[in-house]
Amino acid sequence: MLLLIIIGKGEAQNRARAEYSDELSEYLLTLTRPAAPVVLDGQVLFTLPSTYRRAGVAFAHENWTEIHWFRKLELPIDDVAPYVEKSKVPRQFYHDSGIMFTVYTPPPGTAFLEYRLIADGLWIADPLNSESRLDTSSGVKNSLVYLDRGPNSAFVEEARKTKEAANDGRVRFRYDAEPGSAVYLTGSFNNWDPFMYEMREEAPGAYTLALGLPPGTYQYVFFDRGLFYPDLSNPERIHLLDGRIASVLAVE
Repeated sequence: MLLLIIIGKGEAQNRARAEYSDELSEYLLTLTRPAAPVVLDGQVLFTLPSTYRRAGVAFAHENWTEIHWFRKLELPIDDVAPYVEKSKVPRQFYHDSGIMFTVYTPPPGTAFLEYRLIADGLWIADPLNSESRLDTSSGVKNSLVYLDRGPNSAFVEEARKTKEAANDGRVRFRYDAEPGSAVYLTGSFNNWDPFMYEMREEAPGAYTLALGLPPGTYQYVFFDRGLFYPDLSNPERIHLLDGRIASVLAVE
């Protein structure tokens, strides 16, 4: 059975604002149809059509073990007909907005959320979100919503990354992290795609990748556990337009 939330004027709207921020409450009132996830006040709003009987969302960083169920959004009817005591037709005070939703607060420092939906008992990618990636280990397509791409300085200071030139003329990148991690290299050379170049764990906790890059100047970062890190072994850095700190590499 779906949880029901009623958002409207007066007391109902006050209850909504007690649970969500003013900005998020006002945004819910303006929705006319389901849409791709929206980030507001540090929270993520997921929506689906209310034609689903039951739906929820699960996240990769929670190992898909917890389902955050959607609620049905019903709005008050402004003009309610006068009540007729002997009428056999019950009065309708609220109407189905056609939207079901849930609101999720990501953990601090999260750069993106990888998620999938369960709708009427079936696991699916978000049909309203074009951002996705294929999980090669399971063959399942997961949806993505990007949050803050800026690096977390506490993690940056703890991480150790190095880069060295390869003997075959390619540039060899190295990154040290927890063993068994999924680490990626991304930069201006691949249009900042965070999942194109996965680094290989040559030894426990030591990740490397060699790329043949044409002459030029490139910006790059390492992508680990949802966060972007510059190369601490490389003193050449730049602030990107979105606030990220990226390392700079010149290939001659």
